[in-house]
Amino acid sequence: MLPYLFIMQKPKKSILLKILKVSGISVAAVLALLFILPYLFPDTIASKVKQWVNGAITSKLEFSNARLSFFNHFPSLTLTLQDISLTGSAPFEKDTLVAAQQLSFGIDLSSLFSASVRINQIFLTGANINVQVDAHGNANYNIYRSTTAATDTSSSGAGLRLESIVIESSNLRYSDLSVPLAISAENLNYKGSGDLSEAVFDLSTRLSIDAFSFAHAGKSYINQKQLRARLVTKVNTKSLALVFEKNRIRINKLPVQFSGTFDFLQNGYNMDLQLDARKATLENMITAIPPDLTGWLDDTKVRGDAAFNMRLKGKYIVETNTMPDLQLGLKVRKGYIAYKGAPSPVENMFLNLDATLPSLNTDSLDIRIDSLYFTVDKGYCSVISHTIGLEQPYINSVVKANLDLDKWDKAVGLSNIDLGGNCTLDFKAEGKYTKAQNPAKWRKDIIVTGIPAFQLQSTMKNGYLKFVSLPEALHDINFTIKSACSDSNYKHTTIEIEHLNAVALNNMIKGYAKVVNPEEPKVETDITGNLNLKDLKKFIPGDKFDAAGDI
Repeated sequence: MLPYLFIMQKPKKSILLKILKVSGISVAAVLALLFILPYLFPDTIASKVKQWVNGAITSKLEFSNARLSFFNHFPSLTLTLQDISLTGSAPFEKDTLVAAQQLSFGIDLSSLFSASVRINQIFLTGANINVQVDAHGNANYNIYRSTTAATDTSSSGAGLRLESIVIESSNLRYSDLSVPLAISAENLNYKGSGDLSEAVFDLSTRLSIDAFSFAHAGKSYINQKQLRARLVTKVNTKSLALVFEKNRIRINKLPVQFSGTFDFLQNGYNMDLQLDARKATLENMITAIPPDLTGWLDDTKVRGDAAFNMRLKGKYIVETNTMPDLQLGLKVRKGYIAYKGAPSPVENMFLNLDATLPSLNTDSLDIRIDSLYFTVDKGYCSVISHTIGLEQPYINSVVKANLDLDKWDKAVGLSNIDLGGNCTLDFKAEGKYTKAQNPAKWRKDIIVTGIPAFQLQSTMKNGYLKFVSLPEALHDINFTIKSACSDSNYKHTTIEIEHLNAVALNNMIKGYAKVVNPEEPKVETDITGNLNLKDLKKFIPGDKFDAAGDI
């Protein structure tokens, strides 16, 4: 029996040795091929790719060195251009569109032994991408030559059949003066894959950005936020149409769904883009909006359900000043905010907000706050508001509040100001705020011509106000304010202040005042006090004034 087992083990060992030999030879052959193959075709591949690049773009591409290797983007065989600089298209011919450490072109291995070398991948590493559009809609990225010379493989010996585009560790700046719009992305990593040579194809995208910012007309809407995205985009190269589907985006901690369409027109764009966060939390919502509240959130308990949606729909055509419509919606339920050490939280928060911006025109901005409500201990605040327009708005608002400002301040963790005292507010307003040029003066002199009809009653007891940056505070603040205007004529405004009192250092003011018709005022007043003007800087912010003397 033992001799039989010994005989059987010999064939097993020999088979194992053969497998190891074959595997070793195969691995060695593959490794050798990886090293040797780039040296078999160095001039052929490099010259064909360079020739194709020069024929495919209209701008100027410069680089310091070129290298063919499997190991820059293993396992792809790539021609890598070092220290590249690419200028933009007119009217930005002298400005750099892309400056990068490396620009690599992936080579389709099956095309090595054919007459035409095919490029199926593009890699951009360590790049600074500067996209610009001027006020007339001229862009610096129109560098791809749309003639047959760019795609004719017979003349250059190289052709483009892209399957993926990869951008690594790069920065993007996008400035469009025609909108105006500004976008920045720091440490951008992007991978898009699909059969980009087909007329219609699905582009799968993975995107990560460490700091993403978005601003419109100089106003920041997203500021230095982390962005992660997985997108599937259907691309139609014949109709120049994009369809976004199955798309997930995360802005900081806020997950959103992105969908819609984007069509390239001859003179602009046609779009219907939507962002939805239907099952979010209030905490995640706060992380996605400016300003950056990351440090504040570390010390604050935030709870509540939230939902957000945004839609940008319509045509964008610079020549005819055609702009899309923007719609925004925000809902909050059971909101709760408690900064560390706060004796009472902000709770029972409820919000319905809808905003529309037709044709991106601020004069048509329509904001509806169907209801904003929250409580702090036994205090509360309630707001119902509707405004149309920005420069000369129509206003319809009802605000009621009864708050302990010290508890509210501590609950939300205000960092720049300390508040105290009990404040009540009852305010109603309806009408349009208007202004026009003063007809009595030939020089441009804008005056108020109408205000909303309103009623205001407010009280403050034992108030306290201190700016953290200043050494002293206003304290013992008391007043009762009654003000009203029965119609849109601001001359019919009345203001009455009773029980006025405020103290700061050795400065104080107290008394009573009543004013009718602000333009030609009728004043009834009894005010006493003393004020050292040099003390103002100690409790009122203002670096641009200097005063002295006693009043």
